[in-house]
Amino acid sequence: MKTAETKCRHLCPDDMTMASGHGSLTSSALADQNETFSDTAGLSQNNSHAGFVPGYQDTQTGETHISRYANGKPAPIHLLEGLPDDWVARRDAEGHVAETKSGIVAGFIRDGEFFTRDAVLETLSVQNID
Repeated sequence: MKTAETKCRHLCPDDMTMASGHGSLTSSALADQNETFSDTAGLSQNNSHAGFVPGYQDTQTGETHISRYANGKPAPIHLLEGLPDDWVARRDAEGHVAETKSGIVAGFIRDGEFFTRDAVLETLSVQNID
């Protein structure tokens, strides 16, 4: 797990550290990220062969969680439903996660280490894994 002073590579300025935080996540923000990273290893379907599992990190604490369905079962894509309750800022009228607290970023977990989408691209590029 990365420390609070690890450089952030989640579409942030070079001088932003994880401790600086991020905005909140919504389903719409995840859809935007999927569009940004379409046809790259920044999407679950394009990196699972290399052992990456969709997950999230709290940039304030470094805590990570894999993406899960509401029932707790691991999900093959980024879903907000299975996040810990203390990571949820707002739910809709049906009780679904509408928004995370500030500082939660989507990425991937491999062998217990969190990778931002950009870091996955970089890692797979260096390793020549397509």
